[in-house]
Amino acid sequence: MSTLFLVQTCHVYRVPPRTSAAGYRAAEWGDTSKPLWTGRLRVLEHAGLCEIRLEDASSGELFASCPYDVTGKSVESVLDSSRYYVIRVESNENGSKRHAFIGIGVSRHARQCAVASDQKVCGTNRKL
Repeated sequence: MSTLFLVQTCHVYRVPPRTSAAGYRAAEWGDTSKPLWTGRLRVLEHAGLCEIRLEDASSGELFASCPYDVTGKSVESVLDSSRYYVIRVESNENGSKRHAFIGIGVSRHARQCAVASDQKVCGTNRKL
């Protein structure tokens, strides 16, 4: 497994149901200064597949995982900010596969680093 991208501080937010087909808005998430969880975000690649992992910054314990899909169904930018996204996290507990949509936010600096990067993500030219 190789790490393609790392954000040391990533915040997680509860996302209300989408109110329009246009997309999500971070302004509808409530007070973004009070996230549900804070940790690190890592984008990993293994055998041609990518995964976005939200982990405890100290212990590395997994909080949530998002299999990256180049079709754009796993990560969606919000309409009103370049620092917030909605991701589709998945879990497989007791043979039952479940998913949920959560909001994530990164610092302005982390966003600038991702945009400035020429990294190829999972063999595509798509930038984070």
